[in-house]
Amino acid sequence: MKNIAIIGGGAAGFFAAITAKKQNKNNEVFIFERSKKVLAKVAITGGGRCNVTNSFNEISSLTTAYPRG
Repeated sequence: MKNIAIIGGGAAGFFAAITAKKQNKNNEVFIFERSKKVLAKVAITGGGRCNVTNSFNEISSLTTAYPRG
């Protein structure tokens, strides 16, 4: 078991924390974020381009879900 500190509560920080925990379920993983809200930029980035699949249950073709073709 290891104590692991992740600096930054953004997307990369959360993916790093998930990966650390998957590597060894006994790892203690801590995320440190200086702002009051974690993952804040994820919700607002991309103008609809980055997270185009989050509002669809099933997508057979990504181009049909992409808002700008």
